[in-house]
Amino acid sequence: MGIRITNSGMHTTVQDSGRNGFQRYGFSASGAMDLTSLRLANILVGNERDEAGLEMIVTGSSFLFTQSNTIALTGAECRPKINGKPVKMYQTLKIDAGDELTTGSLKGGTLAYIAFAGGLDIPEVMTSRSTSTRYSLGGFHGRTLETGDSIAFRKPDPSLNKRTRDFLPDWVNQDTEDIIHLRVIPASMIELFSEKAAAGFFEKEYTVSSRSDRMGYRLDGPKIETISQEAVISEATVLGDVQVPPNGQPIVLLADRQTTGGYPVIGTVCTVDIPRLVQCYPGKSIQFEPITLKKAQHLLKKQERFLKRVETYFKNQKETTENTSEATDGKDNQEDGDWSADRISDLIETVDASSLNYFSYEDEQIKIRLDKQNPQSKEVGRNVSERKTRPEPALAPFETVTISSPLVGLFYTSPENKDTPIVKEGDRVTAGQIVGRVEALKLSYDVTADKSGIVRSFQVNDGQMVEYGQPIMELESEE
Repeated sequence: MGIRITNSGMHTTVQDSGRNGFQRYGFSASGAMDLTSLRLANILVGNERDEAGLEMIVTGSSFLFTQSNTIALTGAECRPKINGKPVKMYQTLKIDAGDELTTGSLKGGTLAYIAFAGGLDIPEVMTSRSTSTRYSLGGFHGRTLETGDSIAFRKPDPSLNKRTRDFLPDWVNQDTEDIIHLRVIPASMIELFSEKAAAGFFEKEYTVSSRSDRMGYRLDGPKIETISQEAVISEATVLGDVQVPPNGQPIVLLADRQTTGGYPVIGTVCTVDIPRLVQCYPGKSIQFEPITLKKAQHLLKKQERFLKRVETYFKNQKETTENTSEATDGKDNQEDGDWSADRISDLIETVDASSLNYFSYEDEQIKIRLDKQNPQSKEVGRNVSERKTRPEPALAPFETVTISSPLVGLFYTSPENKDTPIVKEGDRVTAGQIVGRVEALKLSYDVTADKSGIVRSFQVNDGQMVEYGQPIMELESEE
């Protein structure tokens, strides 16, 4: 017994740290796109860091638990609820048999993760439980999860609820700047690019394309000219490689990348910056900055120390709280130890060593807030639409209903591969009817009408980038 999927979402798969060591046989590594988030979720529930969990892309999924267990959700905000009651991410959560966990469209990023104490009962294929949909390999029958699927737990441990202080409150792992700066190690192939082209790569801005996926993030921006494409011999690919195809638009290779490639590589994105890249939604601006291999290795070691500190901290918390007999039934255990100067100093050092921007914690003894950026930054939460309230005329004979975008992406008025609009202004629609679609990371999500009515106006153009919650259409309600 374990979980049954009641709503599969757009693209939910089983992922761990990847199928490493098999590229020479033609198999891509796969694995979690944002490996740091998955590892944090596993640490929270007491698993080994690289245990398999679920990866949700763009939209969340829903699950009915047929066995009690402890879970943790990390990554982009997915607005989780247990039996309709909102719960927090980045903390351990007790789930009883019969409970339903629901998650919604993702905010502040594109990927969210769920870890289950004891792991999922999924067979290993070439040392990994990761799903490769490209090869129909690993995970749950080599495919994305579908409504009605059931997955058993391997070694469930609902007793972990005794340590409900294992949490990272308000842990924000998302970038709020207008431009995301990614560190890149220049490649030996950089000589295949003119000095002007190489310099432009590090000076110009690029945006994440909606054509991005788990194989690679395609970027739109200034064309990068190569001296010669013919001089390149195919070689093994590396996570984070920035390939430059003939059209000059760079592609950053990711988890499901091909094993070999013949396009020139201008550089490789630092491993520690991969999570920041893959959490970027389409349209997000990116700028690259050069970094030495030695510096990149230093950053990776620093991240490893951070994860080890978090792991040790929670292990100590478990040893402290396991001796208490207080049952919580979903309520936090208020015993959290004394906040000594050394403990506070250690916490500050831990957060400072991480790539996170913000951390806050509050209990009966202390309140802590660590913010690496301007605390008054106007960009915080910028991915959520600045929704305009349209006051209804006092004597309006009908109700105006706004249909908003369910996620970040490109809004289209017509079905895939068709030019005819699904609905037009003046058309009558019924509740639940599809009125458009939003496309993100090569995944298409239907937009439906909440109520029956007449389409009065479109608030965005066909093919326009939309934010989560942004108004896209107005109806004259008939209900």
